[in-house]
Order: sequence, then C-alpha cells, then structure tokens
Amino acid sequence: MADGADILGAWMARYLAERMDQAAAAPAGEEGAAARSECFDLILRLWERRYQSPLSRRLEELATALQALIDLPEAPRGPSEGPEDPWVSLRRRLSELHEEEIRICLEGWTAGLDLSQEREDLVDHSDHLPEEEREFLPRLIQLHDALTEVHSAPRSEGSPDLTGLSESERMEWARGQLQALSKVRAEVIGR
Repeated sequence: MADGADILGAWMARYLAERMDQAAAAPAGEEGAAARSECFDLILRLWERRYQSPLSRRLEELATALQALIDLPEAPRGPSEGPEDPWVSLRRRLSELHEEEIRICLEGWTAGLDLSQEREDLVDHSDHLPEEEREFLPRLIQLHDALTEVHSAPRSEGSPDLTGLSESERMEWARGQLQALSKVRAEVIGR
C-alpha cells in the first residue's frame, strides 16, 4: 500500500476476470445463464461504485477546492468618460486585491500538487472518466502548469521557487504575501 498499489482494485479485477472466464466457459442452459447473470450483476455493482474509488474522491476534493478558489464575481465597471464614481473605484480596487489574494492561494496550493497520475488517467483512460472529470482535469493541469512554470523560472532574490517548498513553507510564504496585501487593503479602506 505504501507504494500506491491498489490491492483491493487488483483483487476485484482478478475476481471479475475469473467470473467472466467461468461465464464464458459455462454451458448453455440454466447453469450457464446463472453464471452469466452473476457476472453481469457483479459488473453493474462495480460500475455503481466507481465514484467511490480513491481517485474519484481525490478529484472531487480537488474540484471543490479549485472551484472555491477561482469563482469570483466580475467587478462592476464604471462609465468610460469622466471621473469614476468613488464607490465603483473602491469596489474595483478591493476586487483587485481580492483577486491577488486568491492568486497567492492558488499558487501556493497548485505548487504542491503532483498531478502525474491525473495526467496519465486523462491520456490513457479519458473515455472512462465521467464528463465532469474530463472537463475539470485539463483545467486543473493547465492551471498547475502555468503556475508551476512561473515558480520554476529564474527568480529574483527573496522570491522562492514554490515548487521546491514544503506545504508548511508554502503556507508561510502565502501568509507573508497576504499580510503585505492586508496593509495595502488597510490603506485603500483608510483613504
């Protein structure tokens, strides 16, 4: 189990293969029909439980986290001519700060993801993935790649490569960034 082996999945696949062999070799008539019916029922029961696999649970957790982090309302835009309404200006600046806070959280989160298995599943098993996962995985991988590229590029002094940091180090980095933004937010509100 430590090396990621799916012992239960391997056992279930072997059991199903044995039942399929027995059903294929069963004679015509009631005995054969019973073996084929058992095999059919087993396949349907396994199919019903497919979303309870560890992969599906992990993807569901990732989807929920990503959705919560990136769904932001559009900031209202003021008229293009003349001075901007101070309320609209305040809303826009606060929205920009909020988006920056979300970006920091996304960068810290995605830098720690290992999506190698998800990439493999998308390439090798995309026909067997539910539609939601076929839509979600490329989006997550694209976001991960973009943010990973940003953080693995040559950095200025004092700017860490997030992909090389532990989760607690990434959280410390994010909190530092967020604290700096909270000072900016206080200045915007205090004006």
